Amino acid sequence: MIKDELKVIEDKELQPLISVLQQYEISPDEELPDVPNKNDIADILNISHSKINLLIQKLYSKILKYFEDHPLEITECEQSIYIHLPKNEDGDFEFDREWDAQHSFYMKVKLPVIPRIGEEISLCMVEHRTGLNRGYVHDVEHTILGKKQFVSIFVHPTEDYYHKWKKMEEKFKERQLWLKWIRSEK
Repeated sequence: MIKDELKVIEDKELQPLISVLQQYEISPDEELPDVPNKNDIADILNISHSKINLLIQKLYSKILKYFEDHPLEITECEQSIYIHLPKNEDGDFEFDREWDAQHSFYMKVKLPVIPRIGEEISLCMVEHRTGLNRGYVHDVEHTILGKKQFVSIFVHPTEDYYHKWKKMEEKFKERQLWLKWIRSEK
């Protein structure tokens, strides 16, 4: 949560809500933070549920307005590398805990430069049981939570971006042939 920015909101009507929100700490590492929902906050403040909705919307608008003139300063950055051999090479994500344990590797890092899509990355110091310690960057995802930026670098261990592009091209051509066949059937 952005507690410091809540302090600059001076609207008297919002102060009770702000004081309740400032009591909670949301850690970026928590999947389900222990914070009350809006109905719980309404009960704490002894106001109606419709009134809390209006107050939350008003507070949200004021915070966004504040960020128009005062940029949010990201003070921390956490980077992670995921080297992963997908179970389904078509790109459709399938969660399979057993497969992932045998065919993936995860590591938190602190890099001076974020690798770009298509670049090769090697972690020579890593000898993982899967044999995965290098590959080609297929995706880079940035997530900002509070004042912390999370950078996830997704790496395919065997295929570079050219291979990914070729697969996409093959799918496109197959679809074009299928559409041509469908149109000719009419």
